[in-house]
Amino acid sequence: GMGIYEKICQSWLIILECRIMKNTVFIIGNGESRMDFDLTSLKEAGKIYGCNALYRDFSPDILVAGDVDITVEVVKSGYCKNNNCVFSDWNPIPAEAYSLLQNDLSNPIQIVGSEEKTKFSVMGKEETQYVIWTDNEKIESFLNNIRCLDSGGVALLLASQEENIEDIYLIGFDIQETNQGKINNLYKNSNCYLSEDSVSSNTKIVQWTKQIQNIVESYSDIKYHRVHDSKINPSEWKNLNNLDCISYHELESLLNEAILRT
Repeated sequence: GMGIYEKICQSWLIILECRIMKNTVFIIGNGESRMDFDLTSLKEAGKIYGCNALYRDFSPDILVAGDVDITVEVVKSGYCKNNNCVFSDWNPIPAEAYSLLQNDLSNPIQIVGSEEKTKFSVMGKEETQYVIWTDNEKIESFLNNIRCLDSGGVALLLASQEENIEDIYLIGFDIQETNQGKINNLYKNSNCYLSEDSVSSNTKIVQWTKQIQNIVESYSDIKYHRVHDSKINPSEWKNLNNLDCISYHELESLLNEAILRT
């Protein structure tokens, strides 16, 4: 059968015909640098990937969710019924198998959705295993248990694997910019997220920096543009010739020019 990329690409060809910047993908992270940027200005420009809680405020073309909590929240919200989602290690099993598997599930279990549905996925954390029931939700799986990419990394990899992509813009990928060592995320203090006084995780920052570097190095034909008003990328990326940093103002100018050209 078709793999995840073919499926995504096929459903997208139709919509992308209408986009102005045909060979361009925008990836929206949730760093606070994008707070004043109007995401709707991207809608007609190119294809959009977004991460995690973004769906609460804006529907990207593809939403990538990484951890269990946010995946459960997205499914419960009903968002996946009409919007494309990619979940890490999502593994739907036919409903008939549930009675067999039930004994293997470690307690406590939380059931999401109703058992009248046609398939279920089991997602686990140490404290709780979730059994998530779905029918025809628009969910694709990304096998992530070996790579262990965060959502931004998954989105970046999927975007890079699409055909004929020339430019990828990273918006709200603040990476090493913290709030005096505290967490930098637009969704802090909300469900599934840490509170604003949480210390930002250095391990994560190192991980993100490396993940992005690896992907950018692997796709040397694509030009990557991180959007940040410092116009400076992490020093670890200084040898990457296909990655630069532009300001939000420059991105807005590019979008306006593209609209004027049509």
